[in-house]
Amino acid sequence: MSETVLVTGGSGFIGTWVVRALLQRQARVIVLDQESNPDRAGAVLVGVAAVLMLFAWLVARAFTVGRQAARLERYYSALVAQGIGLWIGVQAIINIGVNMGVLPTKGLTLPLLSFGGTGIVANMAALAILLRVDFENRQLMMGRAV
Repeated sequence: MSETVLVTGGSGFIGTWVVRALLQRQARVIVLDQESNPDRAGAVLVGVAAVLMLFAWLVARAFTVGRQAARLERYYSALVAQGIGLWIGVQAIINIGVNMGVLPTKGLTLPLLSFGGTGIVANMAALAILLRVDFENRQLMMGRAV
């Protein structure tokens, strides 16, 4: 009498050995492997590309706000804006590198996306400061006092 075994996640090194061992025992093996679905892979690639583009836009915008502040001779605000852009950009690069297996684990969250209490609060505060610097730049460019 042959047993039927349902295996999920049958790909990879460990999964392959489990399936082979079950087949040697004359078991009927049904493998449900979500990793092999090409539709899911395409959707993941589109999502990752969108997130990367949004982070690139955010960092570029922070540096643009910093350059505007420097042109208005507000050097401290310029450094703060560019520092926030650098902070978020480097943190995102490190997190993405860790998830790809290229960098060692550091425990950094992905800014604005990862679950976390103090990390998200710090990122929101940094973005609020960046928005304030941009607001003050716009006010000064229109000739209004800040």
